[in-house]
Amino acid sequence: MKTRIFLCLCLTLALKPLFAQQQPLPRGVQIHARDWTQKLLQVLHHAGNPAGAPGQAVANRGVLQLDSTKVFNGYFPGPDSTPVSRTVYQYPQAQVRLEIVDTYESGAWVPESRNTLTSDSQDRLVEILAEAWDPESQEFVPDSRVEVFPHGDDPNQVDSLVTSLWDADNQSWSRIFAIWNTFDDQDRLLESKSLFDYFGTTLLQQDLYSYDPNGDNYLIENYQVINGVYYPSGMTTLVYQNHQPKEVTTFLFDGQTYLPQNRDTYAYYPSGAVLEHYSLVYDEVEADWTLAQALQYEYDNADRLTVLKSLTVNFDESIIQQKQAYAYVDGENLALVTVQYWDDNETAWILDNKEYYYYNSLAPVFQVPLAAGRLTVFPNPAIDQIQLEVEKQAAIRLFDAQGRQIRAVRVEPGLQTLDLDTLPSGHYTVTAQEADRIWVAKIVKQ
Repeated sequence: MKTRIFLCLCLTLALKPLFAQQQPLPRGVQIHARDWTQKLLQVLHHAGNPAGAPGQAVANRGVLQLDSTKVFNGYFPGPDSTPVSRTVYQYPQAQVRLEIVDTYESGAWVPESRNTLTSDSQDRLVEILAEAWDPESQEFVPDSRVEVFPHGDDPNQVDSLVTSLWDADNQSWSRIFAIWNTFDDQDRLLESKSLFDYFGTTLLQQDLYSYDPNGDNYLIENYQVINGVYYPSGMTTLVYQNHQPKEVTTFLFDGQTYLPQNRDTYAYYPSGAVLEHYSLVYDEVEADWTLAQALQYEYDNADRLTVLKSLTVNFDESIIQQKQAYAYVDGENLALVTVQYWDDNETAWILDNKEYYYYNSLAPVFQVPLAAGRLTVFPNPAIDQIQLEVEKQAAIRLFDAQGRQIRAVRVEPGLQTLDLDTLPSGHYTVTAQEADRIWVAKIVKQ
């Protein structure tokens, strides 16, 4: 089976702390989260996307009901695109939503996962059941489960949360992560205990929250609990302006002193929306902070996010710049998310992918091209190039053995040559798409 999917899309919605940036995990747990599966980390942080997830509660969908989303890439160097993934949403009963995820591989949709999200009568998420597609049995099988227990009538806070994995051998659920929260008489989070599995060892983490006279959470203290003894492990300090955090700094306790690790700084529009967010890491050699990522936000007159620009500095000091643009339909409902990256060689923004949102059939759903037959390619096996012929203008795409697109080009009618000289030996798939028809061929590069 594939790596554990942990498709807990709305998990973080139930884990909002009281400071504005809404970290999905207790601060003391985050240091350990780096060793969890990448899929789990992506899911846990998904709700931090300023554009928001489609539908923040199962029944809280506004007027429009989300039918599906589809992601396309492969726009460069030509205008055509290739489907990457799609999510189909179904609503079998009140307070229940199904999310069925497929990936597009070598010209066909392949099932990947299915999530069942259940909310209570107040539209608060109470359970997520994630299932993975099993190619052998050709059915969805249990993968992971999240149970959420809301705090009173609060729409955001939770008393506890439990995440479990499905043990196929024993046909039972095995708990790997749990959170228990304690609140004061003003419903402010005072204490959060986290129990989780860390490479076969069960760890207990406790976070204590302190507030200033203005009611802002200015300090989070982290402790590791071993045999009933509390050992300091780190802390987070927060500085506010108008009750909004402008600086958040995390420290790691090495047994003697607190060492700075990360710092996030924020700037805001007069409306209160985030304008800039800078993430910094502490350089012990230089004894100074260095930039890791910079985010800039733009909004429309309805205070909806329209553009998110990011600049990320890698460990090798290379820089990646990305720009996401958001379009809406009927209020807050997303219609399109476009992602571009900056190409230094082209000195221009290059379109990378698009994600379309479809509601109640208001927008036409993309139709997968119909298979038209086998594509004739020669020579096969090939050494440095192949030839093929198309009758109309077509999009030629080359996929590797894992179904990843590695080349795309738009061609005119006639005999075409595709260069393979720089590719490693192996098996590949070539597709030729003319309008709504597609031809496929398997080739071997020697």
